Amino acid sequence: NSQWLDELTDAGLPFVLAVNRANDYPCVFSDDDIGMAAMVRHCLDRGARRFVYLDGSPVDSGQRRRHGFLSSIGDAPHRIIPGEFSLAAGRDAAPAVLSDRPDAVVCASDRIALGLIMGLRQAGVRVPEDLMVTGADNTELAQFAHPPLTTYDQMSPQCGRLCASLLLDHLDRGIPLESRVIPPTIHLRESA
Repeated sequence: NSQWLDELTDAGLPFVLAVNRANDYPCVFSDDDIGMAAMVRHCLDRGARRFVYLDGSPVDSGQRRRHGFLSSIGDAPHRIIPGEFSLAAGRDAAPAVLSDRPDAVVCASDRIALGLIMGLRQAGVRVPEDLMVTGADNTELAQFAHPPLTTYDQMSPQCGRLCASLLLDHLDRGIPLESRVIPPTIHLRESA
């Protein structure tokens, strides 16, 4: 519900959203097409042929990530399993993932991926020896997970800085507010 954003607009108060878009309001966000394509390509390069995508919630970033996965998977066999951005959703998806016998699981967030790795470990599955897993976000835990998680950074601090810069340019010099997309940083670690 973007009613409060409509109220800001009606009141003439400038703003720029960070990370998640709403309607046509200006937003700074990371290019999830590039990030998801890098996750898929990395797994393909390591021999993956069958994929599962663990989906997140239907917020804007979740929709962009799903689109990025679908745009990059080509004709490789894949299944999308719906879920949410949580550790529990990832852990609870492990049986469904294993029933598909994929080579790689691309997750819509690091939280989902880390939960999945826990569920896989409980089922006796080794990551990445038996199954590759990737995430999205590059949360602090990603680099300290066992194994460290292959992921991409959604660049939240950079998005915030650019939002502030756009607002200051608008307030100081009257430059119109507009959306910007920044490239993610890819982190290839041991989980894939």
